[in-house]
Amino acid sequence: GMQLCAADKKADTVYHNGTIYTVTEDFRKPSQLPPPNTVEVVATLNGKIVFVGSESEAKAQGFLNASNVNKIVDLKGKTMLPGFVDGHGHFPGQGELDLFQANLNSPPIGTMTSIKDYIPVLAALAAQTEEGKAVTGKGFDDTLVTEKSYPTKEDLDEASTKHPIVIVHTSDHINAGNSLAFKLAGFKRSDIGEDGVYVRDGKPYIGVRTVKKTDGWDFTGVCAETEAMGLLNAATQNNSPDITDKSVRSVARASQVYTAAGVTTADLGGAVLAMPTEYGTVGFALNQIQVALQRGVLEPRVVVHPFAYMAYGPAEIGKINRMALGWKGDDYSDPGDSPAKGSDITSLSLKGVSAQMGGKAPEGLPANRFFMGAWKIIYDGSNQGYTGYFKTPGYYDPEYGGYEKGYNGMPNATTFSKEVLEKTIDIYHAANQSVEVHTNGSWAAEDYVTALEKAVAAHPEITDTRDCAIHGQMMERQHIERLVGDYSKLDATKDMYTELSGTAVDPALRAALQDGELMKKQNLVNSYFVNHAFYWGDRHMEIFMGPGRAKNMNPCGWSAAYDLPFSVHNDTTVTPISPLRSMQDAITRISSPTPLGKGGTLISGEGKDLDAVAMYPETKDGPQRAFWNYDQRVNVLQALHAITIVPAYQNHMEDKIGSIAPEKFADFTILDQDPFKIDPATIASMRVTTTIV
Repeated sequence: GMQLCAADKKADTVYHNGTIYTVTEDFRKPSQLPPPNTVEVVATLNGKIVFVGSESEAKAQGFLNASNVNKIVDLKGKTMLPGFVDGHGHFPGQGELDLFQANLNSPPIGTMTSIKDYIPVLAALAAQTEEGKAVTGKGFDDTLVTEKSYPTKEDLDEASTKHPIVIVHTSDHINAGNSLAFKLAGFKRSDIGEDGVYVRDGKPYIGVRTVKKTDGWDFTGVCAETEAMGLLNAATQNNSPDITDKSVRSVARASQVYTAAGVTTADLGGAVLAMPTEYGTVGFALNQIQVALQRGVLEPRVVVHPFAYMAYGPAEIGKINRMALGWKGDDYSDPGDSPAKGSDITSLSLKGVSAQMGGKAPEGLPANRFFMGAWKIIYDGSNQGYTGYFKTPGYYDPEYGGYEKGYNGMPNATTFSKEVLEKTIDIYHAANQSVEVHTNGSWAAEDYVTALEKAVAAHPEITDTRDCAIHGQMMERQHIERLVGDYSKLDATKDMYTELSGTAVDPALRAALQDGELMKKQNLVNSYFVNHAFYWGDRHMEIFMGPGRAKNMNPCGWSAAYDLPFSVHNDTTVTPISPLRSMQDAITRISSPTPLGKGGTLISGEGKDLDAVAMYPETKDGPQRAFWNYDQRVNVLQALHAITIVPAYQNHMEDKIGSIAPEKFADFTILDQDPFKIDPATIASMRVTTTIV
């Protein structure tokens, strides 16, 4: 009835009598933000914002006249914001975890404090699962259990020997299985070489962890990084319940969790759109959420990021995704009329994929629910999983994880070379398509920035790509300077860094980039996993990075100082979806107490002098050296931009979402308190009272 009346009405809904922050400041200049913009009245019609202004203006135009509108909402003093936009995550993974997996997280997320705690939870799930079908779990963390180690296959055998069990580390970059899982996945002890390296079909898999026993080499039960993890995941194929029912229910549950957290646009960061029949059935992400939308259970909008590169058997997922989106040529290097970043792909039918394989979109879907995001590249691994790619001198305390001094994450850190990274980025940049590259460690960040510089120099006609470093945990100051094209201090500060490449050391490349002008024209973005300060802060200080690097991790402060737009994210399911938690952590950077950590530590340098330094040991018990001492905390408005307008901009969607302005979607988050007027240390505990999509 409301829609039938809309033609005769000025607005469907009018909001007033609260504090309304529009987030319409110039987010591309975070160093120069004014006080936040507010208005008194917002009106919407047919899903779009049609009025934003003062109460007097609204009255003059008839928006507060009940006979002109369908509904007038009294906010009763609450705070209205643009709907939260997820900077990076793995929707709808939270739904699958909640409904179908064992939650193995330790405090402050879950309850597990020892490996023994995993067993009854997994056993209970096995008791509800048909014999022979897989049991899965997620969230185990070796640094938060009393054993300070990964579970072995023998540990997991205690939960069940009649079900294959495969569980995933909190980082998403390590998994572990029981003996039956290893058997069903085709692992044979006889394929372990004399050096302890597992070999299958002539290919060594360094990530498959082994141990030497009295009767020879054996599998520990642990696999690290994509290729090795993929072998073990084969034990979970053909799991029940029905895949379509399972995916739809996962979307339904994830929708509840995300919208309860105020998220109006979710992120599916890393999608296998489809697989041709000859390569088997693998995660039809687009079709699964299309079916969920058709069945009426999807609530937020979703940005979909197809994988740009990942070796999968005889083919590359990147090529298959390009084919499915209509790229042309023998190697699918010509984008043709494939969807651009930020475009509506809700009803997109995939090319070269049969309807039975999820190629054809259901009919009658509404518009503007799924959008094309940047192409996803996973370059290195997880810092807390010892697979992030670190510069010299490597990990702060590698011996904690069983590694020798100087260990920098290799050979497990990357699944392909920097040459492949450079070639992959060049393919998409040449086609005027964007990439988002997973970079956790400092050397991974170095390789990403250099690869991007080379691609930009090779194709000077391409601009405004908004490529994005995802996580960017160990981005160095010189990386930020190079991303914004500021070379003024690179030569003077080069002794602060190791393993430099690209414009940091190459004058010819600087000239090819027109002294940074071409980099400025790309409008690049970083998306920081700033929650690490809260969830892993003390352990990064004491185990993985050491104080000198940990205090500068997720450098929102440097981004703000150099006017590099940045978003923040939860990487759900690695940490629970909560833009408010990310916002608080960007402002405070205080660590959480854990069973093995004191908490309450400031994970930041201090002071706003960009060139100030402080002395810290570069490795545990090693020599001291100078590190930048900069306050990486940001203010409330900068943090609010990082969960609204900047992730919208990052996805070329700032014309649709991210702020409250005429013609944008009527997506709002309403809070019970004002984040600008409370203690920043309580922002994460504010209540989301209403989420509107």
